[in-house]
Amino acid sequence: MQWRLIGFADVPRSMAELMTHTGFNHRPHFVTTHLEPLLAGGVLRLTLPDKPRSPKQQYVLTDIGVKLKTMHGQAGVATEQEAEQ
Repeated sequence: MQWRLIGFADVPRSMAELMTHTGFNHRPHFVTTHLEPLLAGGVLRLTLPDKPRSPKQQYVLTDIGVKLKTMHGQAGVATEQEAEQ
C-alpha cells in the first residue's frame, strides 16, 4: 500500500486524494498505519510544515521518496525483463 502512496505523491496531494487513491475510508487507521511511517521515514513531507492540521495541507515526496520511487520502478522493469526470458 505504501508503494501506491509513493507512486501517487509525486505531486502534492491532499489527505482525501491519498485515501481515495488507496481505497481507505477510516482516516485514523490510514494515518497511523500508512501515512505516519512515510512521514517519519522521510519519504513524504508536509507542504505546510508549520500548520500540520491545516485544511490546505498536502503531502509530497521528498528527495528520498523520489529516489525510492525510481529504484522501485527500475526493479519492476528488471523483474519483468527476467520473466520474459
